[in-house]
Amino acid sequence: MKPLRNAGFPPDHRATSPPHQPRPTPSLYPPAPRPANNLPPTHRFTRGPSLLEAAQRPRYTSFLSYSHRDARVAERLHRRLESFRIDRDLVGQPTPMGTIPATLRPIFRDRAEFDAGGSLAAQTRTALAASASLIVLASPDAAKSHYVNEEVRLFRQLNPHRPVIPLIVAGPSHATDQDVFPPALRFLLDEQGTITATPADLLAADLRESGDGLHLACAKIVARLIGLTADQVFRRAERERRRQIRLRLAVASVIAVLALGGGVTAWHALRSDRSLAHANQEITDAKSLAAKLLGINPARADTPGALENLTQAITAISQNSATDARYARALELLKSGKTNEAATQLEAVAQQAKASAARDQKRAAAAYRNLGAIAGLADPKKARAAYAEAARLDPDDTAAVLVHGAFEYNAGNLAEAEAASRHLITISQPGRDDGALYWAQTELGDIHVARGNLNAASAEYEKARAIAIRLTNSDRNNASWQVDLLASDERVGDVLMEQGNLPAALQSYRDSLAIATRLAKSDPSYAYSQGDLAVSDARVGDVLKAQGNLSAALQSYRDSLAITTRAVELDPNNAIWQRDLSDRDNEIGNVLAAQGNLPGALQSYCDSLQIRDRLAKSDPSNADSQRDLAVSDENVGDVLVMQGNLQVALQYYSDSWAILDRLAKSDANNTGRQEDIAIWWEKIADLAQKLGNKGAARNAWRNGHEIMVRLTQLSPDNAQWKSDLAWFDSHKDMNTK
Repeated sequence: MKPLRNAGFPPDHRATSPPHQPRPTPSLYPPAPRPANNLPPTHRFTRGPSLLEAAQRPRYTSFLSYSHRDARVAERLHRRLESFRIDRDLVGQPTPMGTIPATLRPIFRDRAEFDAGGSLAAQTRTALAASASLIVLASPDAAKSHYVNEEVRLFRQLNPHRPVIPLIVAGPSHATDQDVFPPALRFLLDEQGTITATPADLLAADLRESGDGLHLACAKIVARLIGLTADQVFRRAERERRRQIRLRLAVASVIAVLALGGGVTAWHALRSDRSLAHANQEITDAKSLAAKLLGINPARADTPGALENLTQAITAISQNSATDARYARALELLKSGKTNEAATQLEAVAQQAKASAARDQKRAAAAYRNLGAIAGLADPKKARAAYAEAARLDPDDTAAVLVHGAFEYNAGNLAEAEAASRHLITISQPGRDDGALYWAQTELGDIHVARGNLNAASAEYEKARAIAIRLTNSDRNNASWQVDLLASDERVGDVLMEQGNLPAALQSYRDSLAIATRLAKSDPSYAYSQGDLAVSDARVGDVLKAQGNLSAALQSYRDSLAITTRAVELDPNNAIWQRDLSDRDNEIGNVLAAQGNLPGALQSYCDSLQIRDRLAKSDPSNADSQRDLAVSDENVGDVLVMQGNLQVALQYYSDSWAILDRLAKSDANNTGRQEDIAIWWEKIADLAQKLGNKGAARNAWRNGHEIMVRLTQLSPDNAQWKSDLAWFDSHKDMNTK
């Protein structure tokens, strides 16, 4: 994401157009209270003692506080965080949390880590004092836990300048703070460590499927633990989200192809016992039920290929219901929407099949695959375990191994995912299992990217791309293989962009754009095809903008905007595409501002702001959405300053300040949040000088300068921070009395 600064134009640019009188987007925000000089209150950035200055280096990266009812979630999170691999180019960089390590170990999780002897209270206090941060697993049980509440209170009392990081792990989808947070987390403490009645500002990650999900939630936690901006961790998470969508679509396609061979016998048996019309009706009924179940499980419904995969499982359950009462009961439960209860029935079938696996391992593996398909509607962990068991029981089944590897990768288990992918390559035969080979090579590339090895990732992506080209050339009408080739071109382009090879990246993105265009034209009503096309256009625009070709970049962004608008119309409740739409408006505004088209830039920024305002209100705990809104407020203010409409610009800057100040206070050790505040002071200093308020300009200059001096001392090689400090140094006249 673009840092908060004059988007697309240099700081010393001055507009010559007449003042713009009305506020561009009236009534979006109520006027904030203003002091007499009509400027935001002077804010001094007060630096607390950093961890680098502590007398002793903390023993633990973090202390994991949780209710023992959430012990399984805590164990899972603990394992994932301690195994998290930080990108190699980040390791060694200094931040307020210390030098970025190669690993987050050790993270304190359980009292089993206490040394023998001593009282529990003393040992708990020792562990809390020796932790650089506190992660609180928030849930209804944690909210009522005296133990969790006391750990939070004690940590805040002992370490008032170290971050407390809430993570929602359970609770209703619209839970309030009181539902999931203990009092010591919801309210501030006084100097004696007593809980007050003053609410604390909280921005929590959300582990639930209805929230951020495992991958994004962990990315947010990691960002706060190492003291970087969230974008530096989220960028890979966003790319991973799109990878998962395409991977799951391919998994469904591969399973369908691989099931043909094994399904022929069952199909003939079905036809021999019933009429063809009856058989078709059974499949139609299964598809209808699958669609109904996905309708009440929206998190699962957003996954392409989910309908086909679930239909296949329900058909198998239906076919077995005549001979097995558990299958019959599972089918009844599914028709009633009781997916968890149905999964329990299927689990009993699978366990019995496993017990007799020596006689028929393939049958047992099929039972676990059915369990995985149904469990995936509401319990991804159970689904992952089921698919792992299916792959173990039938290790030569390419479909089972493929899905097993995908689930392990999505859970962050890179070693297991790599083992599954390499085994898949071993058991697959070119010409027969090309789809499985393609995704095995692709997943190996994704694993290398996750580990920061771009050269190795590029080699795997090229192998996958060669397979996709061969398959596409063999059947030009096969849309699935076209999607595979598009995904390969996109991945190759991503690596080239990371490596700075802009011409090659542009060609790769244009190749993916050509495919996306053909697919979107072939099925204009399919929202995901439209979304793919919009992303390809935007990526082409990114490269063109990086090359300085603003006119061409603007056209690509506008094309992407038009397509994204159509995708939103097809699926208005898709928050991802809503955010994409706001991003396109913002990118267009940046280019128009750089070209000097201030009215056009203002309109695009306001369009983006309206969308981001809705998203921020729908999810107040989402720091990304809140910062997006702050960016839009500030961008609108920038253009208004250039147009000479200073008082209205001040209103937007004030709205931006309210968000940035809250974000910075909730994550005091995040250098990105500090830079946001410093750049805000830069803008206020400039605006106050234009308004003739020298006192406010002087205070703003000092506040911003203090932050940037500290940041550049922390990381002398950071070019952006040096540039920001240079601005303050070049405006020292603002500091005159």
